[in-house]
Amino acid sequence: HGTHVTGIIGAERNNGIGIDGVANAVKLMILRVVPDGDEYDKDVALAIRYAVDNGAKVINMSFGKSFSPEKRWVDSAVKYAMDKDVLLIHAAGN
Repeated sequence: HGTHVTGIIGAERNNGIGIDGVANAVKLMILRVVPDGDEYDKDVALAIRYAVDNGAKVINMSFGKSFSPEKRWVDSAVKYAMDKDVLLIHAAGN
């Protein structure tokens, strides 16, 4: 799924082959946060902070889970990103 989303965002534009990406001059930072199975709150929180600290301006969070036992870790990382003016995208119904 992440590869699919990345292709939509970062595909080369106006080359007459396949689709056009959604923006020019996109730089991508690929982080694998979800292991085989469910993601861990610690990994999500650390990945958000890593992305922010390494220059991300938009973070696509293409995952979903029904329960977060350590939700406060993720909430803290989201607040950290917001304080640094980083946009987080987390689609409903993923």
